[in-house]
Amino acid sequence: MQNGECMSISVIFDQKTLQDFSTQNRILVKKKHSPEELILLKRNILYSDFAASLLPYENNGEPVSKLLTTLKVQEAIL
Repeated sequence: MQNGECMSISVIFDQKTLQDFSTQNRILVKKKHSPEELILLKRNILYSDFAASLLPYENNGEPVSKLLTTLKVQEAIL
């Protein structure tokens, strides 16, 4: 991505992934959100850097390991 280009990403987590993450990291959920609720995040370089970090795996043409996939999902949640 070059300067001036815009990037938009959508990240959707299923309920089980979020519950597992919450349990593993001892996060207490105080408010339930509806499944249709979207949370829009303000522009932040960390988000674009995260998206850019996925490109080498996408462009590699080889399957991504389950462990790496799990780690990248956890990184996205954080």
